[in-house]
Amino acid sequence: MDTSRLLQMMDVLRQAREARNVRPGAEAALIAAYCLLAALGLAANGAVAFVVARRAAMRTPRNLYIANLTASDFSLCLVCMPFTLVSILRREWTMGALLCKLVPALQGANIMVSVGTITVIALDRYFTIVRHSAAHPTGSRARVILSIVLTWLLAVVAITPILFFQVVERVTLPLVGGPGPELQLVLYEACIERWPSRRLQLAYAAGLLLLQAVLPAAVLATVHARIARYLHAHANTAADSRRASRELRRNRRTTLLLSGVAVLFVVSWLPQGLYQIVMDLGFPEATTEAQYLALAACHITAMTSAVSNPIVYGWLNSNIRHEFMQLLPSRCKRGKTVV
Repeated sequence: MDTSRLLQMMDVLRQAREARNVRPGAEAALIAAYCLLAALGLAANGAVAFVVARRAAMRTPRNLYIANLTASDFSLCLVCMPFTLVSILRREWTMGALLCKLVPALQGANIMVSVGTITVIALDRYFTIVRHSAAHPTGSRARVILSIVLTWLLAVVAITPILFFQVVERVTLPLVGGPGPELQLVLYEACIERWPSRRLQLAYAAGLLLLQAVLPAAVLATVHARIARYLHAHANTAADSRRASRELRRNRRTTLLLSGVAVLFVVSWLPQGLYQIVMDLGFPEATTEAQYLALAACHITAMTSAVSNPIVYGWLNSNIRHEFMQLLPSRCKRGKTVV
């Protein structure tokens, strides 16, 4: 092979390995967005974890749900965000076959745990408020731990196919005019999903969408609607009209809050599942900048849950908020008004 041909091959190889999926401006914006989101998520979840851990009285059975959600959100910030960002920005995978399987599996498991914990918290609220009786000891430590363990087991089972079908493949270019017909130039290695059939891949994506978004959203909407209906009916039974009016106003705020939680969940998690379905239906591999940017937008939207979760399930928890307020300097407390 002559020198010019060899130099041409080396140039092609260099360009392929240095190829970027998005333009420099978009790349800088994505890096900034992911760094900001990760920093906010770590700070918010760190504050909740510290408040819950600092006092034994805060380590109640139900706060174990908050601790589990916080641990999952920490992993979203430390594992899901950086590795997904790298996969969006760079085509070449340089971390080996083992991490090619473990990183997506860990990402999927943490997403499932986060979603599952949110769903279990909603059910716990329902049984505590609406079905409060000795027959439903939802606050018992054993029941809470069992729920958390089952959530993790379901997550592990759900991501098991990723361990089999996530592989490192070489992206090659045939050498036209080379010394042999089978000689190919290895451009780079990519970590991709390689399923036995498109139908199986689509069925798995649909199943994940069902488990990660559709079913949890339906549970949250149904449970919160029943809680709101129960609180409204309970307020109407009050003998004192002024007390009933106060109860109705408070329950109206609670209803708006619970509705907001359900809407926030759908807005956060549904786009990513729908994106994966669309890609599996017609675009098996994202190859254009627009597709990579769409993936980044959907993933960033999902990862905002790492910031919203500690607010919704931490700050809006009156006990956790009270403990957090105790940590503030006295001059900051003077300006606070009780709502």
